Amino acid sequence: MPLTPPLDALSPVYEHFAVLRALWFGTLFDYANHLFLMLALLEVGLGAILWMASQQEAEFVGLMLLRRIVWIGFMYAVLLFSNSWITAVMNSFIEAGATAAGVPALNPGELATQGITIAAKMLWQVSELSLLWRPVTLLTVLFSGLGVALAYFVIAIQLSLTLIESYIVTGGGVLLLESVL
Repeated sequence: MPLTPPLDALSPVYEHFAVLRALWFGTLFDYANHLFLMLALLEVGLGAILWMASQQEAEFVGLMLLRRIVWIGFMYAVLLFSNSWITAVMNSFIEAGATAAGVPALNPGELATQGITIAAKMLWQVSELSLLWRPVTLLTVLFSGLGVALAYFVIAIQLSLTLIESYIVTGGGVLLLESVL
C-alpha cells in the first residue's frame, strides 16, 4: 500500500500569497523604478544647488556629488536586485530554521504533522506500559497529547500567518525601497 502524503490545509493558503507576491512585485517594481530615478535626479540636482548656494569650494561640491552618486548607485542596485536578494534571504532563514529544528521542511503542514506524531508517540509509549487502564493516567495522557497537538497546530497557524505577512511585505515593499534614498 503506497504511503499518501498527509493532508495539509495550511500550505495552499500561504502558497497562494507567494504567487500573488510575484504579481505585486512585478507591477510595483515599474512604479518604484520610475519614482526612484525621479527622486535620484532631484536629490543630485537639489544637493548641487544647495552646496553651490552655500558657497562651498568646487572640490567639496564634487566630492559630495560623487558620494551622493555612489550612494544612489548602491541603492539602485538594491532596488534592481531586490527580488532575488529578498527571496534568497527569506529562503536562507527558512533553511536555517528547518536545519535547527531537525525537520525536512519548515512549513505549516510539516509542523502540524510533527505535533500529531509527537502526540501519537506519547500515547503509544503509555499504551506499551499498560498504564491506559488507569483512569487518571488515561485522562492525563489524553489531555497531554491533545495539548501537544493543539500547541503545534497553533504554531503552524502562526507560521502560516507569518509567511503570508512576509509575502505581502516583500511584494509591496519594493515601492518603499526607493524611500531609503
